[in-house]
Amino acid sequence: MRHDSTETGWGLHPSEPGNAFQEVISGEPDLLVTKNVNSAFIGEPALEPWLRERGIGTIVVAGIQTNMCCETTARMGGNLGF
Repeated sequence: MRHDSTETGWGLHPSEPGNAFQEVISGEPDLLVTKNVNSAFIGEPALEPWLRERGIGTIVVAGIQTNMCCETTARMGGNLGF
C-alpha cells in the first residue's frame, strides 16, 4: 500500500519525497494499492477481490500510523471476513 495524499504540500502527496518507499523496501510488490483515505480496502487496484481470487483469508497489517490507516484497514478487513 502507498498513501497518495490529494493535498499538495503534505508529506505523502505523490510530488513529495515522503511518498516514496524507503531504501529498505526492495523488489517489486505482488500488488501495489494506492489510496488516499485511511483504509487499504478503498484504493486502486481493489484489494479485497485480489485477496479473494488468491484464496488469501488472513491479512497482517503494519504501517506508520497505527491509530489511523492500520486500525481502519484491520477493522475493515475483519468486517470483510479476513
